[in-house]
Amino acid sequence: GLVVWCRTTVLIDQMNNSKVYLRCLKELCEDGMALTVFYRTINSLNNAKLSAAVDPFRSVYCVLDAPSKALAASFLKGLRTQYTDTGCDGKPTKNGGTVLEEFEFEEGAQTLVGFTCVEYRSEDELEGHMKALRNPAPPMSRKGYKALRKEANAP
Repeated sequence: GLVVWCRTTVLIDQMNNSKVYLRCLKELCEDGMALTVFYRTINSLNNAKLSAAVDPFRSVYCVLDAPSKALAASFLKGLRTQYTDTGCDGKPTKNGGTVLEEFEFEEGAQTLVGFTCVEYRSEDELEGHMKALRNPAPPMSRKGYKALRKEANAP
């Protein structure tokens, strides 16, 4: 029969300790899952909130391909419930992110492999990476991630 995979895109506003957070993301990826993390670095750490930060990232987009919707849900639950980051006080904290998009597709259409991290330096560069990873069905494909992020952060 038809095997259906699930692609989920999650926005994480900021990772204070990218080493800890990335290790946690890697551990949450079960067999068969693939995760690509797109991130921007934070250049200026002259900020009280970032005093305990270790290689902080901002505007982080995690794109997960999972062999089933149930496995994707398990990944997201772990993201919400585990201590994934450190706060400004250096103590462990939970930082689950916001789901921007989730859709199912047929096996064989997945393009992600393993666990990969990609730095981007502009919204245009991010859009170049993300274009091929979005749901090909309307209306999502017509919106850029900048618009989706605004919607996700709207009150």
